[in-house]
Amino acid sequence: MQKGRLFLSIGILLLMLFCVAAGTIALFSRTATSSGNKISSGTLYIGKENGEKGALDTFIALKDMIPGAEPEKLELRVKNLGTMPAYLSGISAEIEDGDEKFVANALRVVCTDGEGNVLYKGSLLALDGDVVPLRRKLAMEPDKTTRLNVSVQLDERAGNWYKGKEIEFSLAVHAGQRPDQPMAGMVTVAEADNVQAVLDQAQPGDVVLIPPGRYGRLAINVPGVAVKAQGVVFDTEVEGFLIDGRPGEVSSPHGKKGKKHLTDDNQIWIQGLTINDLDAGGGIVVRSGQTCIADNIISSEGNAVFVDGHAEVNVTRNDLTGSAGLPCPPGSGNGLSAHYNLGVDLDPEKYAL
Repeated sequence: MQKGRLFLSIGILLLMLFCVAAGTIALFSRTATSSGNKISSGTLYIGKENGEKGALDTFIALKDMIPGAEPEKLELRVKNLGTMPAYLSGISAEIEDGDEKFVANALRVVCTDGEGNVLYKGSLLALDGDVVPLRRKLAMEPDKTTRLNVSVQLDERAGNWYKGKEIEFSLAVHAGQRPDQPMAGMVTVAEADNVQAVLDQAQPGDVVLIPPGRYGRLAINVPGVAVKAQGVVFDTEVEGFLIDGRPGEVSSPHGKKGKKHLTDDNQIWIQGLTINDLDAGGGIVVRSGQTCIADNIISSEGNAVFVDGHAEVNVTRNDLTGSAGLPCPPGSGNGLSAHYNLGVDLDPEKYAL
């Protein structure tokens, strides 16, 4: 009798489970279908008026430039060759590498639209390898051409070191689907009152442009950060730099931390500035890290560059005639190397006033 009850109970239980399961299956197997939906993606191409995509012109050559003379004028015609609206949002340059690249720090570039609005004003050096955001974004409708006017002028304060120099470069403009669209390689342009704060928040791989003005001694403590002048070299004056770019734990953009190694990716750049060491503490003091100092004018009663610790420092294409020089001859094993610097490797009587 008890066995029969047991079997009956089990049978009822199984039946209940089957009913629940069947109900569940019925509940979750309901479907609704929407038909006739279409999604199409457009194309975004910019280029020449003749339909050549991704190209504007060949390398531009400038030579026999005279300080303060009338600027060289260029016209770029950019066409939207795609099927969707676009926005011109940035400009960059590619300069042929070489020792005469120094001249780019004194070449003033002004880019305007067809109505004369200034889109970019700064040095050619600031554009080299980096996408600088335009002051205003230009809308480009499909199959329409946008005209950009570019002038390049050698600053009137350029001395004899710039005499007879030639430079070759190309210009590129960059577009996105939205005016606020982030772009790879876009630099950060600091404001005059927050330069040190921007440097403190910078991450490895960031490029920071310093606007024209006069600044005190600045500190760089993150490896892999590049600091450049936005304007020509004569317009941006810094009292000096203290660099402590040791590899180690540095914050990533996502807030995580990881070990960094001393590689080219961690190299700090100082480029295109006038550096006046007013306290004779050394124009650029490097305590650690890997640093490249290029295309600057450095004046200091002490050493233009001083290595105060374990560091690798490359000093190239700088005007050091206003300084006591470097602490010891290049290649002496103190982590400091130098090449093509006026007042160290080059004779000032021959190359400068």
